[in-house]
Parts: sequence; C-alpha cells; structure tokens
Amino acid sequence: MRSKRKHAKWTCGQPASPSSSPDLPMITLPAPARARLVRHPELWVYLIAAGATGILVVQHAVPADHGDHHHHAHAQVASPLPVELAWWMVMVVAMMLPLIAPSARRIATASLWSRRHIAVGEFLLGYLAVWAVVGVVLLIPIAAIWPADPPTFAVVAALLLAAGWQTTRRRRILMRRCGSVGSVAVRGWAANRDCTAAGWRIGRLCVVACGPVMVAMALGHNIVLMFLLAAVLLGERTRGPNPARRAGRPREAWYLVVLAGSVIVLM
Repeated sequence: MRSKRKHAKWTCGQPASPSSSPDLPMITLPAPARARLVRHPELWVYLIAAGATGILVVQHAVPADHGDHHHHAHAQVASPLPVELAWWMVMVVAMMLPLIAPSARRIATASLWSRRHIAVGEFLLGYLAVWAVVGVVLLIPIAAIWPADPPTFAVVAALLLAAGWQTTRRRRILMRRCGSVGSVAVRGWAANRDCTAAGWRIGRLCVVACGPVMVAMALGHNIVLMFLLAAVLLGERTRGPNPARRAGRPREAWYLVVLAGSVIVLM
C-alpha cells in the first residue's frame, strides 16, 4: 500500500505517458533575460513605458485622414472622453513610469521572492489609478472650455506655471519624499493592500510635484513636447552628484521657460 501511494503521488505530479495528457505550449525566456529580470525586477516597467512611447510615435505619424487621432497637431474636433482618457493614460505610462521604476524596484526587493513581480504590478495599479482620476478631472473642463484643440497661449501659460513651481521649497520637499515607498507586508491580503497603497501614495506625490508639466501635456497633445518634458523630468532625477540636491534646481526651470518660448514653433 505504501508503494502504491508513492506511485500515485508521482503520477499526479508527472503524466504517466505522453498520451495521458496533451503537451502544453511553454513560454520561456532566454537565460540572459531571466537573469536580468532577477537582478532588475523593475525592468519590465521600462519595457511597458517604451511600448507606450512606440504607440504614441506610431499614432502621431499616421496622417489625420486615417481615423480619429488624439495627438495630431491639426485635429479640429476633440475625441470622446473615453478616447481622450485612454490616450492620456498611454501618455502617462510613457512619461511617468520611467520616473517611478526605482520605486517599483524598492517594492519588489521588499517583497517575497515569489511575488516580486506581483508586487510591482500592484504598485503600478495604485500609481496609475491616481493618474486616471486626474485625467478625468482635467480632461472634462478642457473639453468644455475648448471643444477643439486648446490655444497655444494655454500651453505656454501651463509651462510657465510649471517653471515657477519647479524651484519652490514645497516641491523640493515633495521630490525628496517621492522615492520613499515605506514598509509593506510580505504575505496575504495585507501585502496586496500595502503594495497598491504605496503606488497610490507615490502617485499622489507625483501629481503634485509634476502636475503642471502634465497639464501642459494635456493641453499640448504634441509628441515632440512630450519627449522634451520627459527629458527635463528625467534629468532632474538622474543628474548631479547629490540626489537630495537635484530637485528644484533652476536649470530645469529655465528649460521649461525655453520650451514655453518654443511652443509656437512646436505646435
């Protein structure tokens, strides 16, 4: 009886013969890719952002007479709100996910090995939920005030507001808090809650710190402007010998002022 139980246990884990169970397709990554994901669990966050950027580039390159195009510079009629919100979220993914990938890595390393990528996904879910709410709140009045494309002066005003906000003391404090994800539970429902809440918390901080820049993007609908603004935000986080002193530098504020003066050419 004992040997039969052992045999039964083995046959449950492994099919007794090829004919007893059909072969299922297996999706495996090459060994170097698996090793890189192990060392850098936030890597797929960058890949998602790159995919969103590719979607925006393709969408911007297609002529306007091939359908409804949210980001085309010469569009005359605004898209329905759900379409506008979808493109807003694609833009948020392209611009903001590279900024919070280090925070996603911290969430992953604070979680159990078996749920590192689940933790990152929950973190992104909470983070993007904040921007979805902001998109609804922002896009409804924009569509009501400007049924067609917003005027250039609105984009210029938003960029100048962002430049003024860039060097304030309040924003510097927020930027220093943006990288802190806090402690998270490692098991069960509490782990799901904590990872999602951490994304929501970081998202709220990002909305306040980077909100004026994103308002300019919501008004501008221009992919060249998106790339330049993303470069400004990334440069603030990656340059300089002391990370605590990078936030609030006048350099980025002057970049935004220059962009405000160049919007007429870009748009």
